[in-house]
Amino acid sequence: MKWTVEREHRDFQSLHNRLRLLYLRRREKLPEFPSSTFPFWLGNFGASTSSKDGSKKDIKESISQELGPGIAAGIGALAGAVGGGVHDMKKKDIQMMARLKLQEYLTQMFLFLRWRPGLNRLCKFLELSTLGIRLASENSYHGKEGWLVIASAKGSNAAIRCNPRLYKRRHTPKWFMVRHSYIVAVEDMEGLNIYDVLLVDSEFKVEWHALPGLRHPVEESRKDTRHHFFTISNAERTFKLASQNDKKMMQFIDSIRMMKEITPWSQKHRFGSFAPVRYNCQCQWLVDGVCLLNVAVLILA
Repeated sequence: MKWTVEREHRDFQSLHNRLRLLYLRRREKLPEFPSSTFPFWLGNFGASTSSKDGSKKDIKESISQELGPGIAAGIGALAGAVGGGVHDMKKKDIQMMARLKLQEYLTQMFLFLRWRPGLNRLCKFLELSTLGIRLASENSYHGKEGWLVIASAKGSNAAIRCNPRLYKRRHTPKWFMVRHSYIVAVEDMEGLNIYDVLLVDSEFKVEWHALPGLRHPVEESRKDTRHHFFTISNAERTFKLASQNDKKMMQFIDSIRMMKEITPWSQKHRFGSFAPVRYNCQCQWLVDGVCLLNVAVLILA
């Protein structure tokens, strides 16, 4: 099971702050957040640091205190391999050290939250769901996962009734998953009850709403996206979805576009069929029904 999650450093900080509030009055202590991975600290990685008493420390001492002895030794070995000190290290090498430190932080957080409250926050951060793990046996495309709100849906078979409870249920956030040839929604991240499924066909498309009531193709400029709505549709149904922010919306759109490019179900097929040609199948087309009728006459006789 392999998947890609796009996260910024501020997302790691937000996750840690929320977990700190959750364990504020508890005896358990969370793993410490690696402060050495802050962007402003990485920008001044080659400069000397000042201590509380006003004396300046060498960068090597700062590395040992901030990153720990193991990472500091790795930095020294890497600097020696390139033939220079810490001041001569490249920015990408420093970023790789910060990445390893964040990876170690996530591993410690997983071990800490195994049987404690707050694990759902970490699973949401890493886009892990129960149904997504169940569908991993398909060994197919595993795209973006997250919460979206169905603003409107056309072509649905469900009857719309003026019931406040049903209205609230329809407009509560659903956990959406982008798979190899369909987009599935469940009511809960840890649930297996499927709320709705949108299949990909040759008329499948994605559009985002730059202004209320106006749609634009995804290929156009995306710098002025201020409305967090986008539309996905196929030959039968249309969904208007709302996301929490533009960043999340664009991640969903990019994931859906990538899925559309690699899946054979989104292409035009012969005879106007919605399904691609599949080989080594046991079924065959009945071009002429004469043989079938002759067999039926023999059976009835």
